[in-house]
Amino acid sequence: MLLFPDCILVLKNNVFGAVRYEDLRIGTRDQRMIVDSAPADAKTVGETWKYVNKNGSPDRRFKDNRLLPICLFEEIAIISVDGFKALMQVSKRGTAEPLRLALQAMQPMSQELSDAPLLFLKIE
Repeated sequence: MLLFPDCILVLKNNVFGAVRYEDLRIGTRDQRMIVDSAPADAKTVGETWKYVNKNGSPDRRFKDNRLLPICLFEEIAIISVDGFKALMQVSKRGTAEPLRLALQAMQPMSQELSDAPLLFLKIE
């Protein structure tokens, strides 16, 4: 995804597409993630075994069974009316909401730019 003033340019399967900001719905939420190693900026909220029995105890059949950190990440979901879907996960707390607000602030500008006349420059 490349963010431009009037749209998001998306590359998928060697095909480019453009998604206008005004066509987006953006949401954020907290998400717990089990990771091999906790990022330095992530908040660790618990731990679990790599291989767990149904009762939550470690599965002793695996000699390499170790505790894994459970971190609290933030998710940013971006969905367009045309079917574009993106989910970004960030480990640094407090990052998702400013990004959501910035993308929403781009929506009126996207409309203004689409209504503006096209300018062509001659390159010599």
